[in-house]
Amino acid sequence: QQAESGHFPEAEGRIDEWVAGQLKKHNNPSADYEILRDNRWFRVRKQKLADGSVITFHLNITDMKQREEALRESEEKFRSAFEKTAIGMALGDMEGRLILVNDAFAKFLGYSQTELCAKTPAEISHPEDQEMTAGISASILSGKSESAQIEKRYLHRNGSVVWAMTSVALVRNVLGEPYCTVVQVQDITARKEAELALRESEE
Repeated sequence: QQAESGHFPEAEGRIDEWVAGQLKKHNNPSADYEILRDNRWFRVRKQKLADGSVITFHLNITDMKQREEALRESEEKFRSAFEKTAIGMALGDMEGRLILVNDAFAKFLGYSQTELCAKTPAEISHPEDQEMTAGISASILSGKSESAQIEKRYLHRNGSVVWAMTSVALVRNVLGEPYCTVVQVQDITARKEAELALRESEE
């Protein structure tokens, strides 16, 4: 039997709920499986009845499969751009921890990606910039600010100080709730060192 629109009007807009209700009437549920037929996806559910006959439900899930594929492609494009960009990038959770960093960010500070994710923002920030960093982070994570951009100093693994233009943006979920942060880190060490050298020469 078909559980598609037109065959069972009472199932319109509530296919899964309707099928679940039908299956509860019997005692021999079987596992679902998916099939592709005529460029359409169906979830197939079979149920053996007491008299030995089998009732089969074909749920058209083409729209759902297309949305899943579009989401997968979007995620792959984001991950590819995230990993391949020459600018340091990171994703942070709502506790302020780094949960994902790209290779450019890791190399900027001399760590592996795994090592960098184990560090707190305070551990990689210059001591004199930690208060500023914490204040901006608190404002972003609380949702008071959607984004911020600052010049700040980081501590390289070898102990040297490196400069970056750091941009932080808040990402919200589909409900509008704060979900995570995206951080971009652009190396400006050479520029800052040149500015410092110029100031010293003018003194």
